[in-house]
Amino acid sequence: MKKLFIIFSLIFISVFNIYSFDLIVPSADDESYVLMDGDEEFIVDDSVYMKYAFDRSVNVERFSDTITLISYDDEEMLVLLNATEDDLSVQKFMLRFSVDEPDVLIVNSPIDFELLEEIDADDLYISGLISPDERAMLRRMDMDFVELDISSILRLTRDGISVISGNKNNGQNGGFYVSCPNCGTMIYVPLQ
Repeated sequence: MKKLFIIFSLIFISVFNIYSFDLIVPSADDESYVLMDGDEEFIVDDSVYMKYAFDRSVNVERFSDTITLISYDDEEMLVLLNATEDDLSVQKFMLRFSVDEPDVLIVNSPIDFELLEEIDADDLYISGLISPDERAMLRRMDMDFVELDISSILRLTRDGISVISGNKNNGQNGGFYVSCPNCGTMIYVPLQ
């Protein structure tokens, strides 16, 4: 009976194990960003056109130098890093047919309200300055959005996205990743 319970427990854990990975929110002057899975890291830069990462559980597809799509567990995260209005207008047609209710991370890019409606964006994560008018428009659109601090972490799972803030002044436990100067490995530093 005890062996049966252990076997059932292992099956239950493996079936309901929630795969997660982290997206380190880049700063405005970055041209790439990092996905982390345990000790592994995957850098999304101009060498990525369409690549699988983390044992093929994550697919990264580049639409332009500034627009990428991360697909995992039937979920999607659209990343706009230093996108311009021209980038968005050129890719708008392609994005409309390529994404389905994605979460959107906007870093140092304009908020294109028309695009957000066309792709039926789910949740919006914004790093950088956002004007009071943009904030009001997002509320009027009934769009869920989170304003992020630099070096925040988005923990992506099939059950949703949680934010680990990089701002030690927000009163919550947070942290950020740094690159080890000796070995180059990314290390998570909690803010206590």
